[in-house]
Amino acid sequence: MKKIALTRPLKDTEIVAKDIAALGHNVVIAPLIDIVPCCALPCYSHLLEADYLVISSANVAIGLRQYKTQELTSLYSKSVFAIGPMSAEAMRNLGFTQIYVAHSTIDSVVALIRNWHSKQKGYSQLRGVYLSGVHVAHNVSLLLRQAGLVCDRHAIYNARAVCTLPSDLHNCLQDRSLEAIVFYSSRTAQIFFTCARQCELHKNLNMLKYLCLSSNISESVLIWGKECGHELSQIYVAQNASNESMIALIRDNLV
Repeated sequence: MKKIALTRPLKDTEIVAKDIAALGHNVVIAPLIDIVPCCALPCYSHLLEADYLVISSANVAIGLRQYKTQELTSLYSKSVFAIGPMSAEAMRNLGFTQIYVAHSTIDSVVALIRNWHSKQKGYSQLRGVYLSGVHVAHNVSLLLRQAGLVCDRHAIYNARAVCTLPSDLHNCLQDRSLEAIVFYSSRTAQIFFTCARQCELHKNLNMLKYLCLSSNISESVLIWGKECGHELSQIYVAQNASNESMIALIRDNLV
């Protein structure tokens, strides 16, 4: 039975792992990051004064839960622009109701916000806040400012990286029993390739299939593959940023 590696934080893998196992695959649980709230959260008043919030990861919810219940409740009426359905679901589960969902690309959320902006009174005075991790592949607030909008970025969670590959992942890379690896973020892709190179296992990476939640992640895989000396060709992208699409991607591309 071929093996497929999941690199998400441990808390996010259980349901997905069961669905993948149901397809007949041997799942290797190999978290490459651990999500924790930032020690210094964004000032509550900055969030309260914002006209809208922008998020690109469901992990934002972990940081928001650190605010007092009364403070968090007062934010529920804010318009939220979420990249992908998983980010939107996380905010909906917190209690936010005015949620606009963009496709899994940065350009799509910028276009969505610009369209929303144009329909609001006081268009030029509206201010957004982009809630993100400490490390981001794309600074959405910068892109919004380049589009003529006002948006500040505040880190609210940290994706702490492992120092080396988890032993199960290391072993199946070494014995070439791993068929595919799943990436839900560009950061986990970067960590994987960096650790593989440090362990001198990067020569084995061209045999893998890379299953990515978005096109942005697949671009990162291409870049980091080149850093390891490979022109990777077996890269697959989910139709949208949801667990359901990832499962469909696995079902369609792994025999």
